[in-house]
Amino acid sequence: MTNFSKRSFRVLLGLGVCIPAFTASAFAQESSESGESQEIIVTGSRIPTIKDQGPSPVTVIDSDTIRANGYTSVPELLAAMTQNSGETQSPQSGSSADFTPGAQQVDLRGLGPNHTLVLVNGRRIADFPLPYIGRSNFTDISNIPVSLIDKVEILSGAGSAIYGSDAIAGVINFKMKEKLDGLTLDYRHGRTEHGGGMSHRFTATGGWSSGRFNIAGGVEYLDQRPLWAYDRAIQDSTDDSPVASTRIARRTFYRADENVDYITPPDGACDALSSLNGGSIFLANRPRYGDYCGSKTSIGYGTIISGRKGFNSFGTMSYELSDNAKLFTDFQFGISKVRLMYDVTSWAFEQSSSSADNYFFNGTTGQLEDWGRQFTPEETGGLEMQRSKQTTYSITPGVRGNFGNAWNYELSFNYSRYQSTVRWPQIINSKAKALFLGAQDGVDEDSGYPIFNPDTARLYTALTRAEYESISADTVYRPFAWTSNLQATLTNGELFQLPAGPVGFAVVAEYGKQGYNLRPDPLALTDYYYSWKDSDGVGKRSHGAIGGELRVPVLDFVTISGAGRYDNFRFAGGSTGKFTYNGGVEVRPMESLLFRAAYGTAFRAPDLHYVFTGPGNVEGSVNDYRLCAEEGQDIEDCDYADIGVVVNRNGNRDLKSETGRTLTAGLVFSPSSRLHMSVDYFRVTLDNQVDDLSLDTLARTEADCQPGGDLDPSSPTCVDAIARIQRFPSNVQDGRIESIRVNPINIAREKTSGIDLAFRGSLPTSFGTFTLSLGHSHVFKHSFQQYPGDPTIDKLAADSGYYLPRDKSTGSFSWENEGLQFTLSGTRLGKLPNYDEDAFIKASYLFNATMQYDFTDHLRGSLTIRNLLDKNPVKDPTWSSYPYYNTSWFDSIGRSVFLQLTYKLGGAAL
Repeated sequence: MTNFSKRSFRVLLGLGVCIPAFTASAFAQESSESGESQEIIVTGSRIPTIKDQGPSPVTVIDSDTIRANGYTSVPELLAAMTQNSGETQSPQSGSSADFTPGAQQVDLRGLGPNHTLVLVNGRRIADFPLPYIGRSNFTDISNIPVSLIDKVEILSGAGSAIYGSDAIAGVINFKMKEKLDGLTLDYRHGRTEHGGGMSHRFTATGGWSSGRFNIAGGVEYLDQRPLWAYDRAIQDSTDDSPVASTRIARRTFYRADENVDYITPPDGACDALSSLNGGSIFLANRPRYGDYCGSKTSIGYGTIISGRKGFNSFGTMSYELSDNAKLFTDFQFGISKVRLMYDVTSWAFEQSSSSADNYFFNGTTGQLEDWGRQFTPEETGGLEMQRSKQTTYSITPGVRGNFGNAWNYELSFNYSRYQSTVRWPQIINSKAKALFLGAQDGVDEDSGYPIFNPDTARLYTALTRAEYESISADTVYRPFAWTSNLQATLTNGELFQLPAGPVGFAVVAEYGKQGYNLRPDPLALTDYYYSWKDSDGVGKRSHGAIGGELRVPVLDFVTISGAGRYDNFRFAGGSTGKFTYNGGVEVRPMESLLFRAAYGTAFRAPDLHYVFTGPGNVEGSVNDYRLCAEEGQDIEDCDYADIGVVVNRNGNRDLKSETGRTLTAGLVFSPSSRLHMSVDYFRVTLDNQVDDLSLDTLARTEADCQPGGDLDPSSPTCVDAIARIQRFPSNVQDGRIESIRVNPINIAREKTSGIDLAFRGSLPTSFGTFTLSLGHSHVFKHSFQQYPGDPTIDKLAADSGYYLPRDKSTGSFSWENEGLQFTLSGTRLGKLPNYDEDAFIKASYLFNATMQYDFTDHLRGSLTIRNLLDKNPVKDPTWSSYPYYNTSWFDSIGRSVFLQLTYKLGGAAL
């Protein structure tokens, strides 16, 4: 390393340190054969250095590794990372379709997507404008173009002392390609073995220089066709369910009485409807409940892969004012149109949106009844998809340079925006009610339910396209989110000399703003649509921060480092501030061995949506402890256990910051550039975690506040709990709980610990170079406590209600010789709880293979096979919910093939 010119090092704001190209990752590529170190930038510090490792583990995956391992998108790439151990929404999950259509998340250490900080070129990007599961803001990774990525850097551990809020579980930095010459054209075509999901991707990257001016960038165009569930035999029918009791038809047309027994359709009604849903309607029977008109195959009317068409671009340009100063601008712009479908539209009688009471008094039959139906493609004019247009852009102008012997500076302003237009079909409740039930004829005095005198034949008659359009409409949301940040940094890798070496120094100051606006359909905030009453959310905040960092070589083989930062956020007429710090130590008893440890504090400022969300409804369930006690029934056998309720949710402007602490410790052994091993322990503690008030706790408290209970009915606790619970009148549904009002509070505590292992070794031979890379993460424990004094939940236990793996592994084996390269890669996901949460399903394996050949030094071709063995999701004999497997971890895409051709015009070789 004696050939390094220290003047060649530069620090890009917020990106990290310049180090040689071999890293702690099992995926990192080798240094050049000449042995000369190559400048790369690693997340986690701002001080220039030539050390190959720091006190905190950082995983680096470069573009060659991404291609060799067959990763075709950023979600696929991050899903293979062993640190990414949380369950997130898949494109075919109901919560994704309802709340965040087209978006995908990353969840380091299983602490939630909102506790992982995602950066692009070291800078924050705007959040996805709709909240995760309707609750918290997060960063969408699906719009980051994988073909334009130069490298991905994953910092495990607290990063708030460097980056500020959100960096509790870790930091992921996407470094986009910017060192480009010539013009590189790339085309990739993909298709699945079992049909559907075809894709085309075209990428162009290039750079140009003229005197003091430089520009480089790229554009990616993607055309991803949807993959439909009916194209996969394991989920195209309810007959695919592993549980016999759920191998029944879906209720396409039904009537039920107050005992939840189905009322048999009129003679011949189902036969008259048999041409609907592709000719699959028949007279179905559910044991114990009765007969209805149903279909077994309509359950396949949903997408496994969302359709996506659009382009994304990144670029950078600079102008050298002098040898010591440079103006620069980084920019990004993208537009994508996403189409997906979770299920068909439907309607059932309800008195108000999401009401748990769906009965009316049928004046014709003289009884309480529940009517409902789904709408078929033949009636709606085809399969109705959610459509969204996503527009993202960022721009960062600035100036960077150096002065004196070793001072570097950068001043920049970053603005990023994510806006979307989302459309999806809804049923207009009042119009559907009028069509199927007619006008209301008063209220039944005995039951308290509204009276209708409907014609049964109307329910069992197919709608014309005009009739369907008269009761349906697209609801349209136009949400946006934005962030801006003015940042100045000053760094010096050689502040002064100590006997053991130079002291490094960095200081940063920031000021910025952030905001979001859901801009929902105004009608969606009322009871206008069937089973859909959403919440609004709009708000902004400002923040300022100042921080510093030191690296001190106290001995020839010992280096200590530390950082501190103070952040202050102002929102909703108040403010919250937090000081965070970290410290690390590196001990090198020999050049090839490093012992390292780091401890840091972190925080997350109150989430914008947790603070500013308006009132809205979601569905929930709870035990009605009060009624169970009044009836003298044990909760295990109570008629009012686990009843459906409406949850009225609102924001909380008094929230405080979540806080965290992270400890990492390990060793790195690298006797040569061809052999690298690391072992690192991690422990993350998250306090004051924001969570909604517990439905169960409120229901218990209300019961204890009754006369003769354990609590004083006039106490503030009782007054609050009783005010939050709304009950039906005593003559309706026995007066059980109808709705509960909740809001988020700082209350929960979560803790996880484990170990990360990485190995990489390469062996050059006369017939090529062989390389083996392995990575493994094992979680010792992961606990969660919602309220102080509550039992601690083991989130790794089968009965915890969480689906987190204890183990996750990844690896690859490659051979390269004279322009030909073959790579076999695989991931192992440890056992997960089954659906019944009384046992575990077995571990799963996924293998990919890639063959790459350089026809010339400017022409390269490759063939990638994903899911080489064509494996389906691990079978869970208890998973009775469609699509009969855990969509957070699995899909049924099957074997996929991708052909890719890259051609470069001018410049250096590929």
